[in-house]
Amino acid sequence: MTSLNKKRPVQEFRGVGNIKVAVWRREFEGRFFYTYGPERGYKDKDGKWQSTSSFSPQEWDIVHRLLESASKYVADAQAKDTAVQAEADQAAE
Repeated sequence: MTSLNKKRPVQEFRGVGNIKVAVWRREFEGRFFYTYGPERGYKDKDGKWQSTSSFSPQEWDIVHRLLESASKYVADAQAKDTAVQAEADQAAE
């Protein structure tokens, strides 16, 4: 799979120091659900970009704020998905 074909997150929240929280939308049996999690990018000793989900205590506040933003985004997206599904179900009756 090339980078052009890779699925992208539906939303990303970025903080300082290459910290981000990516939100992913998945479909299973005709329903959508969301996952999200934090990661921090860094360059390894060879200069290649890597990522980690480990954070220093100084970064916890940043991660917390980004997770709160992602949580609100997911709650809003789920409410929208529920409304769209309810409309579709009603139209099918």
